[in-house]
Amino acid sequence: MSDIDLTIPDRSLLGFPVTPYEDDGSIAIEQLATQSEVLLSYGAQALFVGCGTGEVQCLSLDEHERLVRGSVEATAGRAPVFGAAGFGLPNAVEMVHRAARAGASAVLAFPPYMSSFHQPAVLSYYQQLADESPLPIVLYQRDGIVFGRETLLRLAEHPRVVGLKDGTGAVEMLQAQVNAIHDPRFFFFNGTPTAELFAPALGSLGVSSYSSALLNVVPEFAEQFNTAFLADDTETMRRYTTEVVLPFVELRDRTAGYAVSLIKEGVNLRGGSVGPVRGPLPTPTRRDREDLRRWLASIDLDTPLRPKSTADSERGGVTV
Repeated sequence: MSDIDLTIPDRSLLGFPVTPYEDDGSIAIEQLATQSEVLLSYGAQALFVGCGTGEVQCLSLDEHERLVRGSVEATAGRAPVFGAAGFGLPNAVEMVHRAARAGASAVLAFPPYMSSFHQPAVLSYYQQLADESPLPIVLYQRDGIVFGRETLLRLAEHPRVVGLKDGTGAVEMLQAQVNAIHDPRFFFFNGTPTAELFAPALGSLGVSSYSSALLNVVPEFAEQFNTAFLADDTETMRRYTTEVVLPFVELRDRTAGYAVSLIKEGVNLRGGSVGPVRGPLPTPTRRDREDLRRWLASIDLDTPLRPKSTADSERGGVTV
């Protein structure tokens, strides 16, 4: 297992910021800094920039590097910053090296394009990426890539492979993976879409840290849900799931790609000025945008986004 110390506390709330654009389409670095401050102030223990919620597939290599550097400067050592790697081995290696040059603590390795479940090929790809990487790597399983028990064991032996993000929510498979890895430095986290929906179930398996896309748009709620999660307050989590999470999931499931598009639109509706998503992600329809606005109003979170120290004096908690 790895000799690299990449400490993310157990049961952490992890931030996946959206990528903000200027009116001319360039990366909005000042807005990125503001957004980072919001996420950190509401409890994010690490930031994963230019990743899934950050439109990784829509960014150039130069833009990804600039995002990582901007986030590293904004966080100023208060939390680790992860970049992304993916789209095939040469491109992934280039992304890792650029993330390292920009000051990232580690990278999240996305499934390569047109990938398959063929375990020897999966093993070879990630071993080669880890061999070339100057940074710790967190594996990401979803869609075309899941890790068999023996594959994951082999990869966990590599000194650069330090964790696994799960985007499947497949309880039986995850339980087998968690049971197979005994080194405490290898960490698992829940990265399912709208991860709060799966947090209680996966937490019971030992996958207790989770990424929260909702932290971008309703950080007040995300923090309160996480507080209930940390306290094992099942009644509050059930109420929050019913009255906040499931109504958002209903909106999210209307169109493929809304897991990113609606999060970004929600930030804009709260005054975040992060711009539209880039294609091939879909722009929310007028109807869906208005329904999102009504969802925000229904939980009393349609006021401007602010870091917590500022926001505390302007509004109370989530109304559900």
